[in-house]
Amino acid sequence: SGCASTSTVDVQVSICTGLQSISDSNKSIIVFPNPVNSHLYFNSEFNITEVKVFNQNGQQLQLPIGSDYINCAQLNNGVYTIEFKIGQTSIHKRFVKID
Repeated sequence: SGCASTSTVDVQVSICTGLQSISDSNKSIIVFPNPVNSHLYFNSEFNITEVKVFNQNGQQLQLPIGSDYINCAQLNNGVYTIEFKIGQTSIHKRFVKID
């Protein structure tokens, strides 16, 4: 018993040109200062439509988020992940909270 025949499948992949401009996610959003004590600022040349913060267990945290900052003062020391949404694209950044 086993596979006795093979098939060839042609796959065509198209790139959506609307997303090419944000393909370099490391440069499209700047997060500072890192490590952070209280306010973590972010800056992007693109329109950020949503910002979420997650702990190391993947749980979303409810934090005060402004148009260009996240208030991290109430967080415990540790590593956290921010998810930025730009249209349909998600960009993830990590930051460290210290006292």
